[in-house]
Amino acid sequence: MKCKNHTYPKYNIYNLQAIQKHKNYITQKLERDFYLLSKTDIDKNAMYVHPVSEKDHLFIQQNDDLQSNNSKMSFDDIYFQNGYASATMVLLKIIRLSTNNLVRRSYINPAMFCFRQYLELSIKDSLLRFRYFRTKAKPGEPSLKQHDIKKLWDDLKQYIQYEDVEIENITRLINEFVDVDKNATMFRYNASLNKALFNQDVRKPLIDIDDIIVRFLQLYRCFEGINDLSRLGEDDYI
Repeated sequence: MKCKNHTYPKYNIYNLQAIQKHKNYITQKLERDFYLLSKTDIDKNAMYVHPVSEKDHLFIQQNDDLQSNNSKMSFDDIYFQNGYASATMVLLKIIRLSTNNLVRRSYINPAMFCFRQYLELSIKDSLLRFRYFRTKAKPGEPSLKQHDIKKLWDDLKQYIQYEDVEIENITRLINEFVDVDKNATMFRYNASLNKALFNQDVRKPLIDIDDIIVRFLQLYRCFEGINDLSRLGEDDYI
């Protein structure tokens, strides 16, 4: 059996440079058109909207019947906390794809804020379910009204039947997060506000974008598993 001769395209240095140039152009266009809405763009867009009038509202006005019909979608706590998880991944991936320093510096704070917010929401939701929807803590249990994820996580661990090496490492990562952001304000307020409101000098930690994506996915997998465990038998007491 004879094989047909195939001719393969010859890529010389000029072809490769042209391909790379085109890729760079596409990347820059994505950054400009999709990934980053710069201050200049916002200023330009704001020039063409009308002043706030009496008829303007932030939210769609609806009657009670409509709101009750949409309650399953509007108040679904799974969508709520997973929204922060998805936002974290979107922002972190944007940072990883970009070579633009403005993109990286603009997006890292909201990315880390969503990261921490997801952890807090997931831990609190699991605690609420393990406590059979008791909002009031028993003596010795931390209140769900606080924001100390270290204390909340320590309380949540008592409902887990086992503690292995992974749980120990999860605890270490939670403690590391709290050590650099004790007041949960580092990624919420800028340095000036932290100083003015809390007399706190902010020292931002160094972040490797590839590592932080993996760490987030590791924590997400763990806390989603715990949250699923907290929902077992939920129909028996709802």
